[in-house]
Amino acid sequence: MIEGLSKFLLGGLASILFILYVRNIRKNVKTEFLDYAIGLIIAALIYVGFEIWHMEYSCLSLEVGGVVIYGFLAYLGLRYSIGFLAFGWASHIFWDIMIHMNNTTQFVQDWYPPAYLILDLVLARYIIYRLINNTKVIEKT
Repeated sequence: MIEGLSKFLLGGLASILFILYVRNIRKNVKTEFLDYAIGLIIAALIYVGFEIWHMEYSCLSLEVGGVVIYGFLAYLGLRYSIGFLAFGWASHIFWDIMIHMNNTTQFVQDWYPPAYLILDLVLARYIIYRLINNTKVIEKT
């Protein structure tokens, strides 16, 4: 069982490893953000998987709705602006807090929402950083 602060540290470590992996694998910005978009969809799908794995279907329609919402934000992020992608990751924080940290969803391990909350926060912040950084580069040229 993961206790206390280590729940949050796990999310921080996972987010840093994910960013480093994507940055080292992807050499162009478009494919880098594709990985963050796919990651956002997977973040929503994981809760559906937890529910099916534990045969607890009380929130299945809500979780599938989350997949649709975050899938749409990922699409908008790739099609129009990565700002939508950053918003998707940032808003997933509220999904973790409002739905999964209040113990109404017994199918989710207690360490997972706090860890994912930090991962969401770090990824949203990093994508915003990349958006601002790339905007400055475009303006200079």
